[in-house]
Amino acid sequence: MKKSILLASVALMVIFTSYSASYAECSGETAKTPKTPLVLQKEISPHYNDMRPHERSKAEMEAKKAEFEKRLNLTEEQKKQIEENRIKDHEKIKPYIDQKMVKKGEIRKLREDTSLSEEEKAKKIGELRKEIREIHFQERKMHEENMKNFEALLTEKQKKEFAKIRVEQKKEMEKRRNAFEKGKHHKPHYGMPVQPKPQPIEK
Repeated sequence: MKKSILLASVALMVIFTSYSASYAECSGETAKTPKTPLVLQKEISPHYNDMRPHERSKAEMEAKKAEFEKRLNLTEEQKKQIEENRIKDHEKIKPYIDQKMVKKGEIRKLREDTSLSEEEKAKKIGELRKEIREIHFQERKMHEENMKNFEALLTEKQKKEFAKIRVEQKKEMEKRRNAFEKGKHHKPHYGMPVQPKPQPIEK
């Protein structure tokens, strides 16, 4: 159940960042710059390899935005309205993101607090995590509302194409999650020696 909620929440974020180069920056968290295929690198910039990480990330987001708009065949009026809504949506969602960041900061401080017993820490951390889940739930509801407003701007043909994009993104996220889970379970624990591969016995 928790995984399905997490996937749904992530799907909403991915879709919105597809048409916004700066939307992802509102989280206040620094993500690792994803590897970009050589074909997309050429489309982004002839000097892609000379870019700094944040410049690459922005360029990649702009390329995804352009591809998203092209697939939906958005009109200039639609693009303008979507951008206006994005700014409004950012203002509505940012307080929830800020609240979660504050709560997570409190959890980090509690873990480092030597004046509290482990039981006291666990109790306080549990309460904070409960508050974070409630904030996250409210944030997800806001994302769903924003998504409905976005779809209301589309024609029936665009809605069908948008549905295809969401299916593709869901499959891609599932593929990445499976790859992560596989790597997590097969990667040796930090500090443990890696067992050497068995060598053939010479006769």
